[in-house]
Amino acid sequence: MIPLLIKSSFRLLSRNRVLSSVKIIGLAVGSAVFLLTTHFCLEELQYDQQHPGAENVYRYVHRVITPEGLQSFAVTSAMTGPALKERFPEVAAYCRVFATRVSLRNPVKDVSFNERRFAFADSTFLDLFRFPLQSGNPAALNNPLSIILTPAMAKKYFGDDEPVGKVLILNGEMEFTVAGVFKENFRRTHFNFDFVTSYESLEVIRNNPSIAGQIPISLNLEKKGYNVFCTYLRLVPGSAAGLEAKFPSFIEDFRGKGVSERLKPSLQPMTSIHLESKLLYELDQNGSIMTVVVYFSIGLIVLLIACINYINLSTADLMNRAKGIGLKKILGIKRSSLILNHLVETSVVAVISLLVCVIIAGTGGGAFNNLINRQITYLDTTGLLLLTVILVVIILFSGLYPAIFIARAKGLEAFRGDVRPSRSGNWLHNGLIFFQLLTSFSLVSVSMLMYGQLDFLIRKDPGFDADQVMTINATAATFEQRMALKSELLREPAVSHTGQCSVPPGEPLFSLGVTLPQHEGEDERRIMAYQSFVDEDFMNALGIQLESGRFFDPLIPADSTGSIVINSAALGALGNDVLTTNINIPNLLGSSTQTSKKAVGVVNDFHFASFHKVVEPLLLEYNPRRCNYLLVRLQGGSAREVVEAAGRAWKNTVPGLPFEYYFMDERFARFYDNEMRQKNLIGGMSVIAIVLAALGIFGTTLFVVQRRTREVGIRKMLGSSRTSLLVLLVRPVIALVTAACAAGIPVAFLSGSKWLEQYPSRIVISPFMFLAAFVLVVAVVSTTILYHFIRMTSISPVEVLRQRG
Repeated sequence: MIPLLIKSSFRLLSRNRVLSSVKIIGLAVGSAVFLLTTHFCLEELQYDQQHPGAENVYRYVHRVITPEGLQSFAVTSAMTGPALKERFPEVAAYCRVFATRVSLRNPVKDVSFNERRFAFADSTFLDLFRFPLQSGNPAALNNPLSIILTPAMAKKYFGDDEPVGKVLILNGEMEFTVAGVFKENFRRTHFNFDFVTSYESLEVIRNNPSIAGQIPISLNLEKKGYNVFCTYLRLVPGSAAGLEAKFPSFIEDFRGKGVSERLKPSLQPMTSIHLESKLLYELDQNGSIMTVVVYFSIGLIVLLIACINYINLSTADLMNRAKGIGLKKILGIKRSSLILNHLVETSVVAVISLLVCVIIAGTGGGAFNNLINRQITYLDTTGLLLLTVILVVIILFSGLYPAIFIARAKGLEAFRGDVRPSRSGNWLHNGLIFFQLLTSFSLVSVSMLMYGQLDFLIRKDPGFDADQVMTINATAATFEQRMALKSELLREPAVSHTGQCSVPPGEPLFSLGVTLPQHEGEDERRIMAYQSFVDEDFMNALGIQLESGRFFDPLIPADSTGSIVINSAALGALGNDVLTTNINIPNLLGSSTQTSKKAVGVVNDFHFASFHKVVEPLLLEYNPRRCNYLLVRLQGGSAREVVEAAGRAWKNTVPGLPFEYYFMDERFARFYDNEMRQKNLIGGMSVIAIVLAALGIFGTTLFVVQRRTREVGIRKMLGSSRTSLLVLLVRPVIALVTAACAAGIPVAFLSGSKWLEQYPSRIVISPFMFLAAFVLVVAVVSTTILYHFIRMTSISPVEVLRQRG
């Protein structure tokens, strides 16, 4: 029986190829969107799950209570891990990880690059994380100056040669031996790295004066308050809660009496870091559980819209076939057989649509990967499972209502073509259309809001002039080489200023606790502030405004030892007393003492981070020797010519090291790559949702036309105008559109407001956004209705009156 029904279904589909194609394409597009977005969500939920025993691995983090509030840090000191292992039997193993930028060179092939993801880690790294190797020795991290790299880096530095046993030179000074290569497919982890070397390598670097200053962390390994390491712990199963309760006493013993009042450590499950952690100094940019919810919701909504379209189109199609179905019922065909017949037909359409879906996912998966910045293979085991789920959803959700609708019709009425839905059926039908229109309107509104916010961020003044500023990474260069490079660049006519800094705007800064001593009987004032080392030309190179006092002067000896410049946020946090009282600043080089420095100037609040954050207190210290970047301001001329000149100057002054640069405005624009991807995704889904909703309106209008064909014919015979007939047809649909858009306004407003909360600087949601979205939805719907109207009114009234309805 089933083979006959399948054959009959193919025959029915071929009779009305246009309608069948619309059904198939609608379901295929909806299925493809659901497949891509849900597969991405499942990938996000699986981060760090591949490591055996991952549920027992935690990251030790701490929160600091400051006058400005609670600040949470992902990093701790190098001494924390060993101290925890020694004190608590619950800690089975620990691993410290620190990632930094270095320069690497293959002396044999004479290729060199600046690398941003070079990690130092304990020998337990491969035990806690279980990243598989494709070649080399898993015990490599037991030895200093041995590194393990990824296949991409092996290809980059060694080509097709076997990398194990070969040498790479770090920062032009120190030889590292390649001891292993990771396997390619291990990436679902909350931090990415290209190279991993042993923690013991830091000890070797400490004893090499020429390179120790380039990676100053090696000089701070014994300082308990120098927090730059992510510390991971493998715990005895079930011991996490009990261990956390012991942390206050541990902090008292480890850091000193009274510290536990403002330092609150805790354990963070490793498997939750990627989606739930937004701490300071994360090893990598994490995902967001909100993103997972949004992507899954969008995929599910689009799939449901496609299924609703199929319901509407199938119901309208069954109306056309009512006479044949009525004849079957008169001849005694059971209701269950009619339902089965339609479910088989739906199954055939669903299978064909999923085949088309596979083609769409196969061809469009790369574009979607670029949109979400992932490398996902969609047609794998997970993809096949999702396709099965989609098939079941389509058959049960899309096929049952039309089948039950036509099966409940009386035989004689169906034979005469007088089939009308019940009152509850009308409510359901209109409710489905209402849902389509509401979600389409909401997606369009949120997409417009995202575009407005991103445009606002791109145009917002960061507090300095980021245009025409070239940033050169000179981390691996010596002080003498940087000064020679700076002098040579200033000879270029197209260069107006060249300044230096330890960390340029847009890169993460270190924060530290600074104190302002108060008068007798008062408590000292303590804040957390960020710190950057600069030279005397830093302010002019960036176009920062001086609000009071002065900037650094190399001719004033005190500026090199006892002066700082602060921003307005630091002035507001510390008070005006900061201009007359010295500030106590910890020494980052590991000294247990503090240095007392005087604020000689105040600069405006410029954004040294993205607009995701408010401008926080900043201390600028004069120390050209600790600067790692050159800031080159262009004045007219060709940027390409300046870049070429800078490349030649670099080759002359810093030979053998890679020349790396970027323009600051482009770097700041990349802060919003994630938002741009979300905007493009929401925008694309809005287009798909509107198109699918238009198909739904197509089916709805067709349904209405078939029911009112005779009425329209009579009205035409009685002399009704085309306008009145159009109003007759449009009025109920436009009323439904208006109601759906009105209901969608609070949905879009709340969703948009929630999305905007991540920005301290944000736009005001304008009613014009909702008006524009409403006009767009109405335009699409009206165009669809107009097609049916023209087709219906072009038929002769005599032919219309011959039809039942």
